[in-house]
Amino acid sequence: MGKITRRTTAAGIGIAVILSLGPYVADAAVTSPAGGSSNTTPGIDPARGCVYAGFDYRPSGTDLAAGPLCYTTPDNSTIPRLAAVNPTKTAAQLTSVQTSSPLAPSTYLAGNTMATRDIRTAPRLANSAEIASFVQNLPARYLPAQFASWLRTSINVGGGIGGNDNIPIYVADSSNPFQTLATFSTTDTRVTSFPKLLAITSGPVPVPTWAVPSTGGDHALAILDKGTGIMRGYFGVTKVTATSFTYANASYLYTDGSNVTPDNYWLGYIQGSNSVVGIANELTQIGAAEVANGSINHMVSVTFPSAKAGVISFPAKASDGRLTEAAAPAEGQVFTLPADLDIDALGLSPLSKMIAKAVQRYGGIISDQNYWTMAFNLESPLGAGPGAPNPWATGGAAHSALGGNLGVNDFPWWRTEWLPVGYAGRVCATPADTVAPVASMVPLAAAHLRLDIPVSWAATDQGGSGVAIYDVRYRKALLGSGFGAFIYPTAQQSTTTTSTTLTGEQGSEYCVSARATDAAGNVGAWTTETCTAVALDDRAMSRTGEWTLNSSAVHAFGTSVETRELGASLQTASVSTKRLGLVVTTQDEGGYVRVSIGQTYVGRIAMVSDKTRHQRVHWLPLLPQTLTGPVTITTTSTWRVIIDGMVVQHQR
Repeated sequence: MGKITRRTTAAGIGIAVILSLGPYVADAAVTSPAGGSSNTTPGIDPARGCVYAGFDYRPSGTDLAAGPLCYTTPDNSTIPRLAAVNPTKTAAQLTSVQTSSPLAPSTYLAGNTMATRDIRTAPRLANSAEIASFVQNLPARYLPAQFASWLRTSINVGGGIGGNDNIPIYVADSSNPFQTLATFSTTDTRVTSFPKLLAITSGPVPVPTWAVPSTGGDHALAILDKGTGIMRGYFGVTKVTATSFTYANASYLYTDGSNVTPDNYWLGYIQGSNSVVGIANELTQIGAAEVANGSINHMVSVTFPSAKAGVISFPAKASDGRLTEAAAPAEGQVFTLPADLDIDALGLSPLSKMIAKAVQRYGGIISDQNYWTMAFNLESPLGAGPGAPNPWATGGAAHSALGGNLGVNDFPWWRTEWLPVGYAGRVCATPADTVAPVASMVPLAAAHLRLDIPVSWAATDQGGSGVAIYDVRYRKALLGSGFGAFIYPTAQQSTTTTSTTLTGEQGSEYCVSARATDAAGNVGAWTTETCTAVALDDRAMSRTGEWTLNSSAVHAFGTSVETRELGASLQTASVSTKRLGLVVTTQDEGGYVRVSIGQTYVGRIAMVSDKTRHQRVHWLPLLPQTLTGPVTITTTSTWRVIIDGMVVQHQR
């Protein structure tokens, strides 16, 4: 495809000019769920020396942009600011929309944009090492003395965790009759000077009732209206009442309700801004769900203590940097890590490692300054609503996936490499994939009280070719013996599935592992085994004394035995074990038993609890070495004892 010449009108000066747009300019329109389509002007505004937002800009003859993005782009779109109300939509549907996240892997709004381009082969600046060294030492200029020697990197989260300079994203649906509308108003000339910007961002706007701006200095928020596909961004927001907001600046862009593409590759707000850089950097925040899933698959944004003064790096619209040194990076500039750097070998914290892998492939972008540290922007918990658990707090999905460690101070800034200012390369060549995928198993419970054993696995492929197939294997230890050789089920060799169900045997233990092979043929290592022991039912034990046989669905395998007799006992066939667990019913009048293997006393179990609880596994202490012999369970009280089964763990 050759060079395209287009006649247009330069914004603000009213004269016709010929703009050379370069090759491969896409000028596709977004169709709104509410009807109408986007119609923004592609090209370069020579009067302002900037590139219009909202299209797939590709520089002519170079990968360097002609300038920053324009603050406003001519917009003749016909998309309505609010959707027509659909009376068939329900309150439950609205709840589902409002609690969804545009940053979740399955609903990521910025797919197929600059946020997901592979930059591993992008050009680096000759002075990348100097910039990396400068950045490594930058926070010390701004931090108090007690932090200056060691603190470099932090996080913006909000909700009481980290800094508060990230932008909460709220999702709404103006077509739902249950959707609340709030009135947004401004007198700021950054908005009122532009009729289209004012018309779209002021007046009634769909927003969840719980919406509030960030508590950081920018007091910003973003709202995605699934009814129209319009995403609005606001800066300097004050919530005056439950249904009214004032704001200082604002912005908007168009989506089809599910994705920003196809006509906004650079994530530029069509008009206005809700941050200094003026792009939708909230869509490069690190999502809670993707962290819970174990990988970040897009560019990440980070705020810096400051940036280079007077330099704006495309796709940014503006800069408020104050640094004058030659090695200072610019707002909007992209950084990465060496493509051949073994990130797993760096010993990073879980979150730093996850971020570093994303930066290596997709890059990081300087989105603002904070006069503090480099701070990665994480998804704000405010967006999900007051009833939702904070995924970053103790017990939350992201927090748990990170083992409770949200630290990022060890991020390797000294290894960063920096792309040229204004780099606008659309697609970089994908380097050869020589990195094997890394498989993982969903952990099995130590004890399993059914014969069917669901097993799941997954893998990530940092090399880029993608996971192609999996192999799965397992070992089995019978009641009275150790583990045998690996078993390789035919159906789980070279499989594309990620789950199966094993059929277990009572009293046996199973240890499962998997490996992955990517599309380039790289074979990964076998995972660490995950193991589960299937309980031996009470009916497999011989009984001495008075025991009552129970049958009920509340018990494992539908049965249990009980007694109140002192000295009554149960005995199994010979076992070989490192640790035993009893499956019991606990209650407020529960009794006690002693457990031995052969002639060796193993421990004592109390079956007492404040209320009746069935199928409780009570573990005895781990043995110093494997013991072999029959297990004897003897009551040591006249309180009620209910035995449901026994779990046998083996030497692995």
